[in-house]
Amino acid sequence: MTRKAKSLAFILLSFPVVAYFPLLVTGHWSLVTGHAFAAAPEKQTFMVAMRDGKRLATDVYLPSASGAFPVIFVRTPYNKNALAGLAGEATKRGYALVAQDTRGRFASEGENLPFEGDGWWEGRADGYDALEWIVQQSWCNGKIGTWGGSALGITQLGAAGAGSSRLTCQHITVAAPGMYHHAIFPGGVFKKAMIEDWLKATNHSPDSLRFWTSHPTYDAFWRERDLTGRYEKVNAPAVHI
Repeated sequence: MTRKAKSLAFILLSFPVVAYFPLLVTGHWSLVTGHAFAAAPEKQTFMVAMRDGKRLATDVYLPSASGAFPVIFVRTPYNKNALAGLAGEATKRGYALVAQDTRGRFASEGENLPFEGDGWWEGRADGYDALEWIVQQSWCNGKIGTWGGSALGITQLGAAGAGSSRLTCQHITVAAPGMYHHAIFPGGVFKKAMIEDWLKATNHSPDSLRFWTSHPTYDAFWRERDLTGRYEKVNAPAVHI
C-alpha cells in the first residue's frame, strides 16, 4: 500500500466502529464521547446519473481550503443527511466527504429494493458509477476511500465486486459478501425475525420480502449477487471488522 493509501486508511480507521455505529450515523456520537461532532460545512447536493439514467442524490462536503482532496465516500440506505456530523469530522482533517442515498432510498431515484443497484448485476453498478463521477470532480485528488458498517458495508462490497479501479482503500464493518449464506438464509434457514423486522423498519418496498424469499435455495439469483465467487475483481485493500 502506498503512503497516501495508508494515510487515507488511517483516517478511515480513526472513526468509531461496530459498537457505536448507530450513534455515529444518526449524529448522536456525543452520547458516547461527551463531545459533539465538529460542525459540518455547507454541503452541495447533486443528482448523479447512473448508467441506466436513474439519478442518485449525492451530498458533497469540502474542507474550507481550496484545492483537491482525498475523499471519504459513504453510500447509505439510511438517509445521507444523517452523515452531516461525520462530514464535520472528515473535513476538519482535510478530507472531502461524499454521502449518497442508494437507489430508491430517500432523495434518490429508482426502485426501492434493498441493495439492488449496489453491485454489478442486471446492468446496474451504482457504486462503480458514483466512483467514476467522483474521480472526475476538480475537488478530488484521485484518492477515494469508502467507509461504513452493516448495510453501509454491503454497499462497499458491491462497489469493490464491480471491479472499480478508483478505490484506494475501504473500511468495512460487519458486512456480508454473500447475502444468502451470511445474512438471509444462513445454513439454508430463513432468518425471519431479523430480515422481516429490518425491511419493515427501513421502509423498503413491500415487494422486498418476496423478492428474497421467492429464492429459498442458493440458486442463480443468489450466485449472481455473491461476491465470494468474484474476489478476483476486487482491486483495493480493505479492513473488514
